[in-house]
Amino acid sequence: MLELFYMRKIAFVALRVIIVFLAAEAVSFVYGVATAYVTGQGTPVAAAGVSFAAMAIGVCAMIGVFSAFPPLNRFYKSRFAGYAILGVLASTVLIGSSLFGNALSLFGERSALAALPGGFGALAEWVAAASALPPMQAAVRLVAVSAYAVSFWGISRISDKRPLVGALLTPSACLAAIELFGLYLRGPARDVLGFLGLKLNPTDGTAALCAATALLLVMFDILISARPKAGGRHA
Repeated sequence: MLELFYMRKIAFVALRVIIVFLAAEAVSFVYGVATAYVTGQGTPVAAAGVSFAAMAIGVCAMIGVFSAFPPLNRFYKSRFAGYAILGVLASTVLIGSSLFGNALSLFGERSALAALPGGFGALAEWVAAASALPPMQAAVRLVAVSAYAVSFWGISRISDKRPLVGALLTPSACLAAIELFGLYLRGPARDVLGFLGLKLNPTDGTAALCAATALLLVMFDILISARPKAGGRHA
């Protein structure tokens, strides 16, 4: 019975991530179709919708991960268990969807991806570049970005006495994570690696910065944020 209880908790979190991810992808598809229809780009509207949904894989995966923070707080008392479970789920969703999109050549021209603005464009450009690598190399880099997204979990528990603060900060943290990623790929943050003497290409450099950020945010969680309390104030 105890094993069944734990499996149900994992299944609930997994469904939350997958359903929100797919819902965000559906919205992206509709947006792509509507944009192609209104602007009359000459591209079949269905193809435009699929292309835009592929571009949005990174952002949609981020949204799916952040949506799982409330059930993690509700079900788990252990930081290790929460990070491990959500890390595996996030990596599975991001790796699977990215490699699938690359296998079907859904990402479009790299020049078009590079022209997309902000963190959305940076994630689209990076996911397309990473997923084009050999599968094992791609998986390592995609895991680093998955860990980056998961590591923001501590933000949802930043205040033990005022749990609503964490709930209100979580959507903002998601937007911040996306825009910060843009700075890592396209902004001055890349100069940090050069200062440290590391000569990495943009794809690897961004993955390295994401991994370092994940480590710092987990340390922040341990030192500052409240511990998760299953069924408690942060549920």
